Amino acid sequence: MKVIQDCMCCGDKKRSRPREFSPRAWAVLMHWQEVESSAIGQPICGPCYEDLRELLIERSGEVDAMMAEDQVQKLQFAVNQTLSGLGQDASIAV
Repeated sequence: MKVIQDCMCCGDKKRSRPREFSPRAWAVLMHWQEVESSAIGQPICGPCYEDLRELLIERSGEVDAMMAEDQVQKLQFAVNQTLSGLGQDASIAV
């Protein structure tokens, strides 16, 4: 269900809904400083979602290499904890 509310990425009041990225994708987006941890599992508008999705696709070659980094693994663990607290499945893929 789309509701007019503040997007957790851009802050604009738009039609937004929670977006389902994998914990790995959220961790990489946080590492790249594209999103704050407060955006995980929260409403994001369509344009921001498309931008994040395109970025993940464009830089997909970097993602596997980044997952070997300890910092990204720690971020992914934190994302898993956040998603579990929100009652979302932490195994959702990008």
